Amino acid sequence: MSTDTVSTAHRRAAGTSAPRRSDIEGLRGVAIMLVVIFHIWVGTVSGGVDAFLFISGFFLIPSLLRAQLGTDPVNNPLPRVWRVLKRLWIPMAATVAVTVLATWFIYPSSRRAETLIDALWSDLFVENWALGLAGDTYADATSLPSPFQHLWSLAVQAQVFIVLIGGLTLAGLALRRAAARGLFSVGAIRPILVTVLVAGTLASFGWATFAGPANQTLNYYNTFSRFWEIALGGLVGLVLTKLAVAPWARQLAGVVGLAMLVATGLVVDGATSFPGPAALLPLGGTVLVFLAGAGGTSVTTRALSARPMVYLGAIAYPLYLWHWPLLMMFLVYRNYHGTPVHHVNLLDGLAIVAVSLLLAALSNFLLKADSPIRRLRARTPVVLTATVAALIVAVQAWLVPVQMASADSIDWRLHPGAAATAGEPTPAGVEFLPQVEASRADLPQTAADGCFNDGQKTADLVICDYGAPREPGRKVLSLIGGSHAEHFLPALDAIGAEHDFTVETVVMAGCSMGSGPAADEAATSDRCRDWQRNAMDHLLTTRPDAVFTNSTRPAAEFGTGDQVPARYIDVFVRLADAGIPVVGVRDLPWLMTPDGEKREPFDCMAVRDDPVACGVQRSLSLSPEDPAVAALGDLPGVSLLDFSDLHCGPDDCPVVVGNVLVYRDAHHFTKTFVLTMKPFIERDLGEALGWFPDRH
Repeated sequence: MSTDTVSTAHRRAAGTSAPRRSDIEGLRGVAIMLVVIFHIWVGTVSGGVDAFLFISGFFLIPSLLRAQLGTDPVNNPLPRVWRVLKRLWIPMAATVAVTVLATWFIYPSSRRAETLIDALWSDLFVENWALGLAGDTYADATSLPSPFQHLWSLAVQAQVFIVLIGGLTLAGLALRRAAARGLFSVGAIRPILVTVLVAGTLASFGWATFAGPANQTLNYYNTFSRFWEIALGGLVGLVLTKLAVAPWARQLAGVVGLAMLVATGLVVDGATSFPGPAALLPLGGTVLVFLAGAGGTSVTTRALSARPMVYLGAIAYPLYLWHWPLLMMFLVYRNYHGTPVHHVNLLDGLAIVAVSLLLAALSNFLLKADSPIRRLRARTPVVLTATVAALIVAVQAWLVPVQMASADSIDWRLHPGAAATAGEPTPAGVEFLPQVEASRADLPQTAADGCFNDGQKTADLVICDYGAPREPGRKVLSLIGGSHAEHFLPALDAIGAEHDFTVETVVMAGCSMGSGPAADEAATSDRCRDWQRNAMDHLLTTRPDAVFTNSTRPAAEFGTGDQVPARYIDVFVRLADAGIPVVGVRDLPWLMTPDGEKREPFDCMAVRDDPVACGVQRSLSLSPEDPAVAALGDLPGVSLLDFSDLHCGPDDCPVVVGNVLVYRDAHHFTKTFVLTMKPFIERDLGEALGWFPDRH
């Protein structure tokens, strides 16, 4: 086949480009406004991001195919990749830079390192993987949301664009060369490329539906799981130019489509179901709106084509970039610098929307094609220079290790910790340990040793020995349960080594001990329930000399005080019936508000430096008496320990006691504070077990 014949075939296959539809620009604005509204007032996933991804594919993929089938096909994908990424990156990098500066004054200093690291991932278009692999979600109540958390969708978009532009360009080049050699006709190139797209779309949808939900957090952010939403938009774009819908059908499609898109966040829990089949609701609504303008107009298309709606679509991208950081700055400022709020009221929300719109309009003006900055050719160099500088700082923050004070280096006379409640003087003017930046890393030995099941993959028991080495005839204390049992290990390890008994750890993160029907209902996952059964079988089979585990937890439904869950009672009953002594320790008071919101002490102390204000009222978290006494006290071989008075006064449970930070997060002790509890645990444990004399 001659070159002229190939070019003629290219022209026939390419066709003409679809006209630009202003109603789709308006729909883009609607999609982003839904994201903004649901983030600010509803707190759920709206489906707007899914529609936005779909629309981006609708425009990109047909143009990529035309570029391969035209008279002058594109053979080098790099220029287009650069143009597309620069168009995404410049506004995003500018927003990230301003946000980093704002966080320095508004966010707690304890979050600076991770904020810089999040900025790094955002600037590199990999924020989705950073969030997915870390297990963060918008509903994560135990951590301070990143001001860059919303940029996961931008990262997905950039990654898919790179794959599509590079893949279709190189595939088109290969197919054209094969057609020139006569392996098949040029007319087959388009069907082949479309078939590959369809196969990729189906594979992505299948993964998001069947395989991805095994780790829904990662599935939500996974580029491959999201690929089908963008690719489907492109496939619809290939078909839509050939359709002409009857007038009555256009009217119906537009109204129903908008209703589906708007209702998504109210009827579907996108955080737990997207990007699986549930995402077909907002995407189906988007398709219907597209159909409302196929071959004519409708009420919907005319409304979306109005100048204000088209302008909203034009600033949709910067609006998306700005709204989330502004929302986070407002919430963090109110909760740490002012009067805490749990929800954004109407007026505050409208103010956030207004400022977001103003910043979006300003960004659009400054960064658009005919802006003064672009005419000066200063836009890219300025943003690139600022971003490189920010990346250097972020990498340095990432590489600098957290400064931890080891037990051997601490002057316990300056940091008496729990001993302060027993009359030990607390020197004034001494900074507490660990510092807020290091408190989250002040963990039991099991963390560094890998001696726990992280709860992510299996229900296997991970068993490690501490205290005195295991030997025949040496007593074994089995420390078993979740992280709330685990955080007592630093003291038990030292006590075991000193008094010649082995401390066996059997720990699963996020999974306390439980048994019986109540455990079946309360287990956080099937893996947790299987682990509980394995742990109980282990205790009944190996019969340690004693078991150490939790006896209480906070009251259900965010009530005041603490309780002994039925699944705990079943554990103690089974062990008592088996003749295995059990030491039950009362859980510490959680830093939790009456509506169940956990508060991180390191963030609060970084801003307020008020141990009482950052703590919790004793009556809110602890019942007047240890509830385990009434529930478990009559069981044979059961001893109950309560160390609440070591870190709580009559009215309050402060986060700093004796110049030591009590909490490493909202509901765990720091290793440092547990070490100051060692003499008291030693005294009460010795009395409970009778294994060693009381020397105090």
